[in-house]
This record gives sequence, structure tokens and C-alpha cells, in this order.
Amino acid sequence: MREMHIFTETWVFRCLCCRETWQDAYEAHDGGNVVVWLRGGVPAMPPWSEPSCHQCRSLSVQAMLGVTRPADGPPSPRPACEAAED
Repeated sequence: MREMHIFTETWVFRCLCCRETWQDAYEAHDGGNVVVWLRGGVPAMPPWSEPSCHQCRSLSVQAMLGVTRPADGPPSPRPACEAAED
């Protein structure tokens, strides 16, 4: 069984049409082969998966990772991909 890693990630979004900028916090539950995303405690699509602008409703939105934090510690990069265990 693989270890589950939980990260809190802040994503910054910028609309390429109206230039509106905002951020949102996501929780990533990384089990190795699958990552489950939560936003506000509710399952959600990954942050980069067709975000839309809340101002003008455009789908031309750029998503950028801001800060990643382990659920129980200071900011750090996500772990590198691990080779599949036999």
C-alpha cells in the first residue's frame, strides 16, 4: 500500500480577457497513481481543468500554482514521482 500525501495548494488565476486575478485554495490527496482534489472540503476538478472567470465568464483563464504546503507543515515542493513498486 502506498503512503497518502496531503497538500494544501493555493492557485492563482488570471483571466486573459478582462485581466481579473483571484486565488483559491485546494487540497490535493496524492496516493501515487491518483490525486483527488478538494475545494472547500468538496471533491473538485483539478485547478487547471477549464477554470472560468467569475467576472466575465471567459474560459481563457491562466492557472498558476502559488504555494504548496504539506497538510501538517511549512511550504515545500511536492514529492517527485516515485517508481512503481513491484
